Amino acid sequence: MQFSESLAAPDSDDSIKIALLRQMMKSERYIALYELMGNISKYSGADPYPHMSDAELLAWNYASFHLDFLSRFGNAVSPLTEINGKLWFAHPVEFENWLALGAPGFFLDDLRAYLDDFPL
Repeated sequence: MQFSESLAAPDSDDSIKIALLRQMMKSERYIALYELMGNISKYSGADPYPHMSDAELLAWNYASFHLDFLSRFGNAVSPLTEINGKLWFAHPVEFENWLALGAPGFFLDDLRAYLDDFPL
């Protein structure tokens, strides 16, 4: 049975998406999330630039920066890291804000396609 077929009728797509994103974060699949979010994953299939409000777009940007940080350094380093004179910032609060907005710009179908091949 494929992952996408194993889900019970969801209360909402956003709640399923948020739960899966949290599980992916807990499993430290930062690179996969960053690639899915940036539409550079082979599992990305949706419009890479969906219509978002200014607040959603700002939240999406910070969430993307946070995933970029985690994909490079993991979560074992300081939230502020200097590498070769460049400062890198983690944005965990902003990431949570993005999740609270329903993770705009991240697509459940893409996530399901990834999880079909790489289950949690």
